[in-house]
Amino acid sequence: MKALNQYSIQFTGLKSGDHDFEFEIDNTFFENIEYSELNEGKLRVALRLEKHTNMLVLNFSIDGNVTVPCDRCGEDFELPVNEKQRLIIRFGDQAVEESEDVMIIPRTESEINVAHFIYEYIVLALPQKRVHPEGKCDKEVLKRLEKLEEETNKNKNADPRWDGLKNITLN
Repeated sequence: MKALNQYSIQFTGLKSGDHDFEFEIDNTFFENIEYSELNEGKLRVALRLEKHTNMLVLNFSIDGNVTVPCDRCGEDFELPVNEKQRLIIRFGDQAVEESEDVMIIPRTESEINVAHFIYEYIVLALPQKRVHPEGKCDKEVLKRLEKLEEETNKNKNADPRWDGLKNITLN
């Protein structure tokens, strides 16, 4: 997508050594990622690219916040993201993903778009269970959940096989 072109790095003209790049991630970034589970956030990505003759080493440092729904009450809240990742890109005959942190790209390539990697690293930095800090959940929703749990527990204790005996009167 054209909106993600700003995350492309032209590496062919760079000299060997370290090169620093910075990217600001906002809601527009998430809107342009297909099937994004995130919609809102404000993050800063510092990327150090180490260029060698036969490979590139990309060191990502991601700091900021994303807005996610609470798994407990459903209300949105800001979750901090502080992530560091390393990606090694080697040059070969064809594009291959060797492992989660090593990629091979064709020697004919002259640039790499890091938007997908940035998104992937943000999502991987999020905890599996996303809940408000203790005491910050919507109290009304928590009351309803407690009531629902009580009703569920009452229904679990009732055994329908005994319902017929409730109608027997002993006089």
